[in-house]
Amino acid sequence: YDVEHRIIRPNGEIFIVQELGKVETDAAGEAVRLHGTVQDITEKVKVQEEIRLLNTVLRESTNIVFITGRDDRIEYVNSRFESVTGYSADEVIGQSPEVMSSGYLSKQDLIEIRETTLKGQMWRGRVRNRTKQGGYYWVNSLVSPIKNSRGEVANLLTIQEDITKTIAAEEQVKY
Repeated sequence: YDVEHRIIRPNGEIFIVQELGKVETDAAGEAVRLHGTVQDITEKVKVQEEIRLLNTVLRESTNIVFITGRDDRIEYVNSRFESVTGYSADEVIGQSPEVMSSGYLSKQDLIEIRETTLKGQMWRGRVRNRTKQGGYYWVNSLVSPIKNSRGEVANLLTIQEDITKTIAAEEQVKY
């Protein structure tokens, strides 16, 4: 058998255990012995719950979120990314974020952003991107390095707030 359950210690602390066991029976089929282990999996369960929570936050965020590797290839996009850009995850995973480039940022700007973030520093800025359909959208963008256990930048997290309507309103006020 394989069972997970809670145990309450005398001090009131709750922990979660996993029991793995095998029942040994006699010739009549009656249980005579139980062999097994009990392992405290409290931390494992907490980590799994944290991962589930963070995954939900990323997936359901009202901001555009995508993650790239050091090779500048997209590894993850959330649903808001898909709805704003028009690109599905399948279309952009493995691609460079430059698929959304409108030309607003020069090649040199893109190189500077990349160099800054790969040094472990954040980059913030306002960017005009291009949708799959060829339209434009404006974002306040934050690119943040994600470091691995050795302290090296392994990924870049980009969070973008869609400010297209704000920019349009600002342009209307000018005229």
